[in-house]
Amino acid sequence: MLTGLNQVQIPIARPEFYEDDYKRLTACLDSGWVGTGPKTQEFETLFAEYTQASGAIACSSGTTALHLALRAAGIGRGDEVLVPSFTWVASINAILYQGAIPKLCDIELDHYNLDLTSLDTLVTPKTRAVMPVHLFGAAAPMKQLNQWANSRGILVIEDAACALGTWIDGQHAGLWGDFGTFSFHPRKLITTGEGGMCVSRSATKVAELRALRNHGIDEAGVINHFGYNYRLSDMHSAIGIGQICRVASLIESRQKLAQIYDDEFKACQRLLTPKVPAGTTHPFQAYVCRLDSGTADDRDLLIQKLQSVGVQTRPGTHAVHRLPWHRQNLEFQANTLTASTIAHETTIALPIFPNLTETEQNYVIEQVYSMLKDL
Repeated sequence: MLTGLNQVQIPIARPEFYEDDYKRLTACLDSGWVGTGPKTQEFETLFAEYTQASGAIACSSGTTALHLALRAAGIGRGDEVLVPSFTWVASINAILYQGAIPKLCDIELDHYNLDLTSLDTLVTPKTRAVMPVHLFGAAAPMKQLNQWANSRGILVIEDAACALGTWIDGQHAGLWGDFGTFSFHPRKLITTGEGGMCVSRSATKVAELRALRNHGIDEAGVINHFGYNYRLSDMHSAIGIGQICRVASLIESRQKLAQIYDDEFKACQRLLTPKVPAGTTHPFQAYVCRLDSGTADDRDLLIQKLQSVGVQTRPGTHAVHRLPWHRQNLEFQANTLTASTIAHETTIALPIFPNLTETEQNYVIEQVYSMLKDL
């Protein structure tokens, strides 16, 4: 028992920085170059080397990276994009930014990724793209999805916000589709505070993404596109450089913590632990469990009880068709989104981050068992 921990919160995430991060950031400040410049270029290069991408474009957030990918893909007003309902709302909002129409598909509860069998009924002559989301770091079924999409002439835009360090049969997530996007929010595998990255298999599209990120200015300094100010600063990139250099150890730490949770919760009949899809690696951006029985009220009560003893948790994410604004403004068939609804009501993310101590994790496990007895 960790004495007094009910007064000390164990957060859902806790980024960790080192002396070299402070030195790199200070050097950036001392240089006077704090906008997008050499540090951003270095960060992009290191990211591309790690993921084995041909090029990478740093952006101000994972959401802006996703918006750029949709724009570069030519997705526009009236086009339809198939996307899971159970995802962070940014996946859907980025589609709406382009005036396109999100068509919500269901998920498989084993991995919380899109259910391939739910796609065919959603396809219309307006369907231009499908957006798999590698949720929590679990890999979507990209081989099968690519075959399905290619046979129909549909683009694949991967929302890999949670999937840095997710490998599928030796190829990194985000590099299977036509475009891939990543997030560096503080809860992600690495963080720059706020930030994101966009990759593409096409060198031409990489150049276009680079221009779109910077007001449409191409490498010759000519404004050939209607663009945005979605740049990532050198200050953010200075932090990102240290993070990407440590990414292998950060992921290894998460995987060890996830294994401990798996082992300790084997005997917990009410809690279903996350699965790792065959042939893939899982970096555990989040450790998301699901109550095997009960209601949304039970899950919410569990979150409240854990909070009361100093353990911060969250719902896994949300089913977008259950959100008030989106429920009122999007068209969907709720009866086809059964698994998304179950996940919306019963998932819970437990604390997981590289500097979670053994004592802290044991306390989390102890309190989960204790609180589940009262539900």
